[in-house]
Amino acid sequence: MDLVLENIVKYRKEKGYSHEVMANLLEIAQPTYYKIESGKTELSLKRLYQIASALELGIEKLIGIEAKQMVHQVKDTGVGIQNIENQYNHMKESYEEHIKSLKEEINYLRTLVRGASDTVD
Repeated sequence: MDLVLENIVKYRKEKGYSHEVMANLLEIAQPTYYKIESGKTELSLKRLYQIASALELGIEKLIGIEAKQMVHQVKDTGVGIQNIENQYNHMKESYEEHIKSLKEEINYLRTLVRGASDTVD
């Protein structure tokens, strides 16, 4: 996270923005922005995107990685759109089978309840 905060300071200064300007752009109080930049307040992903937008940068600049590196890392780790899609489809099929099984169980239990209520009458 230190690299991210260092990059925020670096690019903010390159733009000539003060803490006050950044706070205004982010629509937060200046002390709140100072706490973010100094690491006293945890930086959320949402806020990181807002800061990148205020500095007119891509988020990759703030996290210190170039877009090409991101693509290579995705490929190198085996995480790609196809893998994600395959995992999604597998999970979807698994959940659909589970739902079907539960529906069958519900129908069976309804049959048992109806049979029990018939014998009580």
